[in-house]
Amino acid sequence: MVLFEGESDDAYCRHVAKMLNAEWDFDKKNIALVKVSGKGNFQKFRTFFESFGITVKIVADLDALFDGFQHLGATPETAALKSTAIQKLDSRIAALAMVATPSTRQIKKRVAKDSWRERYVAAREALRNVKQGAAVDQATVELLDDLFAWEKDDTRLQVCAQDLEAQAALVPLLDSLREQGVCVLARGAIEDYYPASVSQNGNKPDRALAACSAVTTKEQAVALSSPLADGRPTELEDVFSSIFAEVVVTQQEAWMKAQP
Repeated sequence: MVLFEGESDDAYCRHVAKMLNAEWDFDKKNIALVKVSGKGNFQKFRTFFESFGITVKIVADLDALFDGFQHLGATPETAALKSTAIQKLDSRIAALAMVATPSTRQIKKRVAKDSWRERYVAAREALRNVKQGAAVDQATVELLDDLFAWEKDDTRLQVCAQDLEAQAALVPLLDSLREQGVCVLARGAIEDYYPASVSQNGNKPDRALAACSAVTTKEQAVALSSPLADGRPTELEDVFSSIFAEVVVTQQEAWMKAQP
């Protein structure tokens, strides 16, 4: 079973996987793709299904590294790799003097989150106290700054998209997560792997169908992503290889157990 978050991830993943390798067929291999509502449900769903002996993998957007990492079920060693990667990203952000430039869509997405609304209520209360004569202390400043803490994460996403050194800094973390069954997409979301010919306009299901129609050969599927490091397969090949590898092992084990 594979858990995913995006509205259109399943159709496009099914299609691209088969284009890359005819053996990577979710239906024939009996691998279900299950949509979860929000990153906070990844670990809940995984724990539930694994309690029935079901192998569960996760396909997550890149922002899961910065917002919701605790729900990926990473080991302490991988969490340490994350801290190292964040330090390197922040160093590159400082070196490049990058400033967050969130889009309207990103702002709406962040403001809609419960965590932001909680911070907003706390900041509003602190501002009301200041208006009534309370001192502007460090705690008040931190509450107001916390409203915009998400901009730091967006800047990290931005540097990952634009800077080769930042991209390289993520590779050990991404590899470690994949070994634990968590495939985080280095480019962002699955939509970031659509062919350039697919329009940016329209609803997600229609865009996913258009992307599937635009990828009709293995060569086109391979061109959708790049290797995370020299001498490696492309990223999407790494992702699907990880998803299907354990299926092959499980099938071989089942066959051996069935032998007299």
